[in-house]
Amino acid sequence: MTPISRHILLRVIVLLVSFSLVGVAPVAAQDTASPEDRPGFETFGALPWEEPPGAVPYLVWDVVDGDTIRVIDPKDKDDPDPWWEPVRMIGVDSPEKDGPYTDEECYGQEASKFLAELLPRGTTVYLQVDNDPDIPDDREFLDTGMELDDNDRWLVHVYIKAEGTEDYYLVSEILALGGYAEVPGYRGNTYFEQELADAEAIAREEHRGLWGACDT
Repeated sequence: MTPISRHILLRVIVLLVSFSLVGVAPVAAQDTASPEDRPGFETFGALPWEEPPGAVPYLVWDVVDGDTIRVIDPKDKDDPDPWWEPVRMIGVDSPEKDGPYTDEECYGQEASKFLAELLPRGTTVYLQVDNDPDIPDDREFLDTGMELDDNDRWLVHVYIKAEGTEDYYLVSEILALGGYAEVPGYRGNTYFEQELADAEAIAREEHRGLWGACDT
């Protein structure tokens, strides 16, 4: 699916849902689909992607906050104390929750709770590197070439796959569409830059999540 057609379809879905629910709070566009067409998790109308090139499967160990998770290698799934890696999703920034190093921000608890429900422990996620020019062997998922943030977390795109299908959903896009994260920009990574900006615009227009609950 080309970026242009994807953006148009997202807008049409939101408009159709809005017109059919006059006077009712906005709901996920995905809810208008028949049960057999639903992916089994909340998408807020996000459209599926084909298999992401170079993505590697990992298992969720836990959710740290609204944009950060910890993952383990699938071969360690039966280890009660496995080696985990911290993963920070590229392109989105969720409000902080109260923690040892952070002060709680508006909608921080809600964002963390939603991501924990979307990605419970044991969920298979697919991690994809971006195209940062400073990273050698770009587009290859290698520990030695992984882009890290200032807290040594892997900076990657995270997907989940709808069971029984070949449909992959970009988690950051779901977060942006649901109003659980802002889209501050990329700093060298350009995959999905426009898609995430469009998703945030839709959430703002619909006053979803933090855009309706917080003084933004």
